[in-house]
Amino acid sequence: MCERTSVRRIRRSALAVAAMWATVAGPVGADLTDPTRPPTPSRAPNETAPAQSFHLSSTLIAPGRRVAVINGERVGVGERVDGARVLAIENGRVQLRYRGERRSLSLAAGDIKQPAAAKADQ
Repeated sequence: MCERTSVRRIRRSALAVAAMWATVAGPVGADLTDPTRPPTPSRAPNETAPAQSFHLSSTLIAPGRRVAVINGERVGVGERVDGARVLAIENGRVQLRYRGERRSLSLAAGDIKQPAAAKADQ
């Protein structure tokens, strides 16, 4: 009979511990998200997208070659960068067309370097 009493006590203790774990673990599990759930939209559908920014890092003008680095990408005239088409590349300046509007990008005045031949003429 003593053996039955100790088995009952062990079962009751186990049930009590399980009940405590269930109450503690419940709120922790509530923070988990469903991985199969589609992501929530970051903005309302009728909200306009933020304006695209373009950063001109450099231009290279050589006979038969005009190249610019915009947003870290090397592009030539007629090519696209982040949805904008490159219209013209000049020394320190680039003309883009983005969503029907023309944009002009320029290097800071201190960033523009003249070729050696142009420096000798000055």
